[in-house]
Amino acid sequence: MSSVVVSRREAPRGEVRRSEGSVSLGDVVTPTRLAARRRALQVALAVVWLVDAALQFQPSMFSASFVTSALEPAASGTPGLVARPMLWADHLMVHHIAWYNALFALIQLLIGLGLLWRRTVR
Repeated sequence: MSSVVVSRREAPRGEVRRSEGSVSLGDVVTPTRLAARRRALQVALAVVWLVDAALQFQPSMFSASFVTSALEPAASGTPGLVARPMLWADHLMVHHIAWYNALFALIQLLIGLGLLWRRTVR
C-alpha cells in the first residue's frame, strides 16, 4: 500500500506527492472533495431555510392568536433579560402581525434561495 506525505512547501495546493510516510491515501481530502462537501452542506441549509419559510407562510401564522398562544407563552419562565425584549417584540408584532409575518417569511425565503444560488453564497 502506498502512502502519501503532504508538504506545503513542496507541493502546490491540491497536489499530493507520493513517498514513504505515515498518511494513507484514504486520509487525504482533496480540495474538490472538500468543495463538494461544503456545497452539500450549503444545499442542506438552504432546504432547511426554505422549509422554514414555507411553514412561516401558513395561514395560522398570520393571525394574532399566533402571538398570544405561541410567542408570549415562550417568554414565561425565561430570565427577565431575555423575556422583556421578547414580550416587547410580541406586543409590537400583534398589532400588525400580517406585515411582520410576511416580512419574516420573505427573509427566510431569500436566505434559502441565496444559499442555493452559488454567486451569493460567499
